[in-house]
Amino acid sequence: MSNLKVLIVESDNRLRQSIAGQIEALSGAEAVGQAPDASAGQRLAAQHRPDVVILELPEPPDASLGFTEWLRVEQPEAMVIGTATAIRPELMRRAMRAGAQDLLPRPIDAGQLKLVIEHAGQRKAQRVRVSESKGQVVAVAGVGGGIGTTTIATNVAVTIAGTEGVGPVVLADFDLEMGSVPCFLDIQPARTFRDLQSDLDLAGPEGLRQFLPRHSSGLYVLAGPQRIEDLDAVTTAELVRVLDLCRVSFPLVVVDTGHGFDERTVEVFDRADRILLVTQLNVALLRSARRALDTLNRLGYSDEKVKVVANRVLKGTRISLEDARKSLERPVAFSIPNDYPAAIAAIDSGVPVVSAKRSSRTASSLRAIGRSLLSPESTNGKPSGGLKRLLGPRGAK
Repeated sequence: MSNLKVLIVESDNRLRQSIAGQIEALSGAEAVGQAPDASAGQRLAAQHRPDVVILELPEPPDASLGFTEWLRVEQPEAMVIGTATAIRPELMRRAMRAGAQDLLPRPIDAGQLKLVIEHAGQRKAQRVRVSESKGQVVAVAGVGGGIGTTTIATNVAVTIAGTEGVGPVVLADFDLEMGSVPCFLDIQPARTFRDLQSDLDLAGPEGLRQFLPRHSSGLYVLAGPQRIEDLDAVTTAELVRVLDLCRVSFPLVVVDTGHGFDERTVEVFDRADRILLVTQLNVALLRSARRALDTLNRLGYSDEKVKVVANRVLKGTRISLEDARKSLERPVAFSIPNDYPAAIAAIDSGVPVVSAKRSSRTASSLRAIGRSLLSPESTNGKPSGGLKRLLGPRGAK
């Protein structure tokens, strides 16, 4: 742990001084600022960009939670540790949704404080590893449900994983509510995203590979939570941390984001080197694709980063690829011919089309997408702040 900057936001002056003293006594940590309330805390956070914010959650906690939301957008690297006299379930839910990573009961136990600071040090070390990582991220996103997004993500990932010299590849199922990647690959994962959360700071690259199940193709698979009641426990900050760990651990990460744009999806897009936007050639879905492209353009993503994929393309249909190009004002980068029976059979058997129907035109098209991703024309691998640009700055309430 080195150069860990801690900001203390606490109304009780004596307690504030006590926490600062405990922080300064820890090797490699320093209290860079002290504030009596959330408003002053936000000003100091803007000045110091702390790694940790120890934040009092008074009654009512609205101002402190507003500050937490501001940190989540403006300084997502900061770890927020809330403190409260009574940690009620409702307060815990609100704090976690706002972006807090942990809650400590008051009065603060010195041992617990030491543990959370060590935890933060491990997180910062992981961020440093991520910043030095060259792992590429490919996000596969649909403009609607049921249009083959997961089929494309799984087949592309299997194709890349089976390519000699690429190294280990992971497919992350971040369609948290409706994800079905394990079903498409006939895998029953003993461990999922939810299990990884509790051991996140202990899992280095080798540890993550041992943790994740592996498909017969060699592809590693990170399954989403399997129970609906676990979804509330997956914060945006934790999802980003998991994705960052994948980037450190694997040369290439394929992410199935499902469909629709929310805060978590935009964070994935920010970290992606390529986004495959999946649509079909009908009026409704092309309109959705156009809206999606407009949003991605507002987020500042280049045409090189975003590639349109037309799925289930039939010859002789009323809407052609050229019509789609005119509607979207950009070419369709990849088209996949319609072979719905083969796709359904692949899903039912858990064997990807590129393995079960190797000689089919559909399999050839999916392999072509995978090969194209092995030598990206332009990549950045760095967060581009799309969420901030889309939502605008938000201050503490």
